[in-house]
Amino acid sequence: TGGRTGGQKYTEARVMNDYLVKKGINESRIYMEGKAKDTNQNIDYSKKIVGEGNNPKIIIVTNGYHIYRSILLCRKAGLTHVEGLGVSTPMGMHLSSYGREAAALAKEYIMGNVDFFK
Repeated sequence: TGGRTGGQKYTEARVMNDYLVKKGINESRIYMEGKAKDTNQNIDYSKKIVGEGNNPKIIIVTNGYHIYRSILLCRKAGLTHVEGLGVSTPMGMHLSSYGREAAALAKEYIMGNVDFFK
């Protein structure tokens, strides 16, 4: 799931689709959502793909620094069987990536979208 951000030529969904196919995943098993512009939209659009009624098991594959907030937002959206699988971040991007994520987490808390104390 994920649309185009910035000046990207392809959606995040397309890039991941192509990566998974190269790794041997049959394309018929992949569902793409290419409209989302942020994590909340990723979750909303993905819920429509997997269906809300059956409370599916969700595994979020994202950068390691992004898992915590993603899981909190999923739970806020009613998805309770959620786990994260973190991928590595290039060493030179740690400071900016973790800093940006901390700011995003604070914003979600202020807006009432996440609760650290539940």
